[in-house]
Amino acid sequence: MSKPISEYMTAAVHTIGKTQTLDVAHKLMSEHGIHHLPVLHSGGLVGMVTLRDLDLVESFDALTREELAVEEAMSTEVYVVKADATLKEVVSTMVERGISSAIIADANNHVQGVFTNSDALKALHDHLAA
Repeated sequence: MSKPISEYMTAAVHTIGKTQTLDVAHKLMSEHGIHHLPVLHSGGLVGMVTLRDLDLVESFDALTREELAVEEAMSTEVYVVKADATLKEVVSTMVERGISSAIIADANNHVQGVFTNSDALKALHDHLAA
C-alpha cells in the first residue's frame, strides 16, 4: 500500500503574497534554498511561483525585480492534493502532467506543504534502501 504524501512532503513551507515583488521572492528562495513558493492572497492559495518562472519573466521584461509583482510571474494552474493522497497517486499525476511540484492543502485551501521532485527522489531513495 502506498504511503500518504504527507509523509514525504516538505511541511515547513514558505509562502509569498501575490503583491510582493520578485526581488522578495528571489531573496526567500535564496535564503531557504528552495525553488517553489506557494502564492497566497488573503490567506488563500492563488498560485505557485518557481525560480524558473522568475527567471523567465525577468528575461523578457524591461522592468526590474523591485518593480514586478509575484502575480506577474506565478502560475495559477497548480496541482493541489490533500494530505492523505498517496505517494503513488501524486507522483503518477506529476509524471503524467510533466510538472515538478504539488501543493498539499486542507479542505479550506490552506497550504500544509509542498511536494517537489527533490521530495520524490528522497522517497525513491527510502524505497530502494528498504
